[in-house]
Amino acid sequence: MSDKTVVNQTADVVVEEQTVTIPLNDVKLVLSVIDVISKRGGFSPMDFKAVGELFEKLSVHVKK
Repeated sequence: MSDKTVVNQTADVVVEEQTVTIPLNDVKLVLSVIDVISKRGGFSPMDFKAVGELFEKLSVHVKK
């Protein structure tokens, strides 16, 4: 067995916000998927906040 040195390299990553265009029907589909998964118990309590925030962000773009 040979000795191996493992080096963990890190780099600074700059993430810039980008504007993307998503068809309204795709937004509606994502909202429907979130709704179905939540009704079926597919999210754990740790997921609730993030999923809820995403749902709210997307919901403002859809007229009910």
